[in-house]
Amino acid sequence: MNKKNKYYLLLLFTAFCSLNIQCKKEREIDKLPDATSVGAGTFGCLMNGMAWPNSIDGDKSYLAMYYNGELTVEYEIDDDGPSWLPAIGAINFGIRNIYKPGIYIFPFKDTSKGTVNIKHNDIYYFSNDPINKGGQAYFTITRLDSVNRIVSGTFEFTLFDQNNFSRKVEVKSGRFDVTM
Repeated sequence: MNKKNKYYLLLLFTAFCSLNIQCKKEREIDKLPDATSVGAGTFGCLMNGMAWPNSIDGDKSYLAMYYNGELTVEYEIDDDGPSWLPAIGAINFGIRNIYKPGIYIFPFKDTSKGTVNIKHNDIYYFSNDPINKGGQAYFTITRLDSVNRIVSGTFEFTLFDQNNFSRKVEVKSGRFDVTM
């Protein structure tokens, strides 16, 4: 093989490898907001493998409250219609006995520790439904700052539909960084 053919093959190989790099799709997890702890007003998760709420159009809003060890975070997406219409999608959770950053796991069978609820694709999922009693939620609170009114952390859980046991919503890589 002469020198000219070697360079031609090397050039062809390099072009082929570059083509492969350029065609990569953005991964769903890359569509989520960064996991920060500065009160950035961000919220996101992978819901059944898809970035949420990025994949849904509508007005997005959140409410976060902390009082006497109980943390409540609600995030919802409303369509652009009248404000009295129900949310298109929503996640809300309430966790009790949160006094400092740390890892918190609560079983769904014990609602005194907390609850998680989701509305996804017009289906409601509740952690206190009998079908979910064997599950649990995992939360890591990375910042709980009552002076600057910032709470941030990560979460993960799976909920099943009480009315159709084959339907579930799997929430992974959840993150929030909100002001209270």
